[in-house]
Amino acid sequence: MKRFLTGLIAGLAISYLTAPRPGVQTRSQLSQAVTERVNGIKAIKQQWDVTRDQVIKLVDMLKSQMAYFQSETTGLID
Repeated sequence: MKRFLTGLIAGLAISYLTAPRPGVQTRSQLSQAVTERVNGIKAIKQQWDVTRDQVIKLVDMLKSQMAYFQSETTGLID
């Protein structure tokens, strides 16, 4: 996946650099595009971390409840 993203970024950079625009405008547009992508990736990672933490808490809660119900029902079905 890392190689794919690297290739994608390199391809975008080359296409921007070979576009028929002045160099300053092209570099500015390239810089802005990269900044937007980086910010988007950071936002996705942050949401991923929040979701992961929520799932971990949920799994811990379920384990606790399962242990409780297991201890409460032990011996009922004999």
